[in-house]
This record gives sequence, structure tokens and C-alpha cells, in this order.
Amino acid sequence: MWELIFQGFFPGQPVATGRSRHGKYGTYTPPKTREYMKTHIFQAEKTWEGPVKISITFVHQRPKRIKDPNRTFKTTTPDIDNLCKMVFDILTKSGVWLDDNQVVVLEAADYYSSIYEEPHTTFSIYRNTIIT
Repeated sequence: MWELIFQGFFPGQPVATGRSRHGKYGTYTPPKTREYMKTHIFQAEKTWEGPVKISITFVHQRPKRIKDPNRTFKTTTPDIDNLCKMVFDILTKSGVWLDDNQVVVLEAADYYSSIYEEPHTTFSIYRNTIIT
């Protein structure tokens, strides 16, 4: 059984974790990745230990070519795994959990927005209440 322990909302267009770049002066994180992280990192009230489940929904700006007024699945870049990695990195740096290796169940969905909503990312984190 899973119990909700934390919910979050990141306004704005979802951003995927970019690959580290190697330059003349060493390795660096792409600016878009660095800025998104800096904008959304927060200080968690509690750090959770043990296994957790996370459910993430990414909602991107809809292109004008889509005529359906409802949310529609997004099957283009960025890849959903890189979007999830960004959320995991932000939650780790914010102190929500010790490390993202605590995530044992992941549910993720990637959409274009409906005509009535703005781009955003939502997530819910759950802990297991069954002691084994």
C-alpha cells in the first residue's frame, strides 16, 4: 500500500537533463539544464528514507498543428527518461530523499497541453506502508 508523502508543481515548459559537455576547460552542464534546476530547487522540510514511488506528469506547450482541444500524448523529444532525470536531480538536491536510487516505482506521462492549460510538471511521491 502506498501513502502520499509529498506533492509538487513546477510551472513552465518541462526541461530534460542535458548531457554534460566537454570543453577546453573541462566538463560543464548545459546552461538550459543549469537554469531550470536553479529555478526549481527548494528546501524540503523532511528527507525521506527507504523505498518510494513517484508519479510524474509533464505537460508541454501545444503546437498550433494540433487541432484536438484536449491533452494529447507527446511522442517527440525530449525523451521522457531525460525529463524524469531532471525531476529526480531537483528532488535529490532539494533534500526530498537521500538519493534517487530510492525510487522503486515510477509512473510518468508526457503530454501536450489542452487549450486551457499552461505548460508545467506535477509530481506525487509515495512511501510504502506495508512492512515486510
